[in-house]
Amino acid sequence: MKSYLTRGWILRCGYVRDDELAKHPYATSFNYTLSKCPEYASELEELTKKRETLRAKKQTRTAAYDETEKRIKKVREQIRKEERQYVKNARLLGTTISKVTIDSSFDKRRFDVVMFDEVSMAYVPQIITAAALASEKFVCVGDFRQLPPISQSPASKLLQNDIFSYLKIVDAMGEIYWHPWLVMLNEQRRMHPDISKFPNKFIYKNLLKNHPSVEHCHDEIIKSDPLSGEALNLIDLAGSYCAADKNTDGSRFNILSAVVSFSTAVSAEKNEGTSVGIIAPYAAQARLIRAMIRDYYEHGTTTVSCATVHQFQGSESDVLIFDAVESYPKSAVGFLMGKDLNQVSRLINVAITRARGKLITVANARFWENVFKGTNHIFYKLLGHIQNGHRVISQKDKTLQPYIDSINPNRMIRIFTDESEAINALKKDMAKASGIVLVSIPDGELKESAKMILDLLLAAERKGVEILMKSNDYTNLPVTWKRYCWETENAVFPLIVIDDEIVWYGLPTSRMKFKADKTTSYITVMHAMVRIKGKNTVEMIKALTDIEMIEEGINKKQISVKKKSLQVAKKDRSNKQEHSIAISQGLAAFIEKKEVCTECGSHMVLSKNQRGTAYLRCSNRACKHMEYLTPELMNEYISSNHVGCPRHDGGIIKGLLGKYGPCIRCSSGHFMKPEEI
Repeated sequence: MKSYLTRGWILRCGYVRDDELAKHPYATSFNYTLSKCPEYASELEELTKKRETLRAKKQTRTAAYDETEKRIKKVREQIRKEERQYVKNARLLGTTISKVTIDSSFDKRRFDVVMFDEVSMAYVPQIITAAALASEKFVCVGDFRQLPPISQSPASKLLQNDIFSYLKIVDAMGEIYWHPWLVMLNEQRRMHPDISKFPNKFIYKNLLKNHPSVEHCHDEIIKSDPLSGEALNLIDLAGSYCAADKNTDGSRFNILSAVVSFSTAVSAEKNEGTSVGIIAPYAAQARLIRAMIRDYYEHGTTTVSCATVHQFQGSESDVLIFDAVESYPKSAVGFLMGKDLNQVSRLINVAITRARGKLITVANARFWENVFKGTNHIFYKLLGHIQNGHRVISQKDKTLQPYIDSINPNRMIRIFTDESEAINALKKDMAKASGIVLVSIPDGELKESAKMILDLLLAAERKGVEILMKSNDYTNLPVTWKRYCWETENAVFPLIVIDDEIVWYGLPTSRMKFKADKTTSYITVMHAMVRIKGKNTVEMIKALTDIEMIEEGINKKQISVKKKSLQVAKKDRSNKQEHSIAISQGLAAFIEKKEVCTECGSHMVLSKNQRGTAYLRCSNRACKHMEYLTPELMNEYISSNHVGCPRHDGGIIKGLLGKYGPCIRCSSGHFMKPEEI
């Protein structure tokens, strides 16, 4: 079809992500225009080179640079004018619905046939816009078993309805009504049959067929490392300290799971010509893994890509790694993996079906077993499906540690499963420390080897290095560690950050216990210690973990050197422990000053449970005393401090007990959370 391209009959219109397509001289409308207007192409190339030269000389704030930018903009406008004419003459156009919506070239244009692909993710108004371009036929191509539109606006319930739901082709549970307009494309040509077997059985009710070509076309991928010989694989992280937490945006991440997923991808890419994708349900995890990719391949190219499941819909890879993220100390899964079972089913379906030859799932199977045993949760079923007849790497059968050793990147990221080796490597890093060392300790019951690490920290301190330390389990820490450590609630991960250049995960080692429920706990039996050196990854871990902040309830403060801050801690005469008092504002400060624990005499702090409901709890973590946040207390604060609505709309606010717990109502008609005043 090359002649169709050279004549301009087939054009891709708009921004193109794919590098190969973006460089093609005829495939995109912009490049085709340049091929037909060599004078514009030559001028644009000359101006672009001039701009790059000025940038290299750091002359971006000069008159010459400004003039070059103006000329580039003018040339591009002239090219765009010519481009509209070529777009108008094309017989087949490929573009996005966003481009159609904003580009005036489509205002009066009509097409004999309009096809809308990946229609399950489109808003209904977008589909109406596309349909208006069709003079004869409009074809929607999509899958209501895949992801729906995304919306966070007040009209989200309306906007999250895809066209299938809007037309009542499927009900709220995803069950189908055989509408006469509906045609099922029931033959798949992407996945190895071992991969398609699960979605066929649990998603498509055995209606999906495998084209004969997929029986053996991916054999070389399956035979290759890692995990050679199987198309469907599970790396079970149970038994390791694969802690999960959420960042300030509420997006979940899991550092050890990210390391294992990334390392698996690096190992898979060693097979020449193999495309490797990593997908995760949460944006925070995808950002962390992308930071690892940028650092590892800083001076080279790679076929490894990482995205959220939503971003990856429509894409595919030879080897696909699905990082499930979820784990302890969380007691439940996050919004994307648990709230709406129909939506979760669609997300998992997309995740699985992106793989062509090999699917590798990384998860804490014990966590999923405890949370979803006896349910129809689709991811829990996937884990059971893999465990029943496919390869599982786990500590239970002593294959997890050898596997992790086998995929060790040993560049930028280095994984240790021998603690003495890890401490020897840490010793070299600490000897070079010159500024600040940050330490995060989730569990205070440290192993004997922790004394060696403390000695390294003390040696660094004697050289003038600042040691900043915090722990979720201050009570159980040895006295020698307490002298340097603050009590906090956000030390979920065992971390040592040296001079913002190196992160150690997994040190200092301890029992690293996960509490599953009131009676069941799991102690780490396979210790993985990871040394990470990469600017992007270190910055990302620091930002996600908020390691430089101490949390107490909803209050936060910057971590400081404990020795210099002991006098501040001692001012709190009501508390028998030495711990930091967070800098509080508003209602939180009022409660800390006024409310005292009836059990131990410590001050009370404003906190929130996992559902976001505000309550009061004792600042002494060993006390465990809790109280309700009452409307009377909120209104006393409002009245005594003459507090108005933070939206400055002139409304009068009042504390009350709402349907979901304590809240603030404004006379202007809106509601707020207690911590917002």
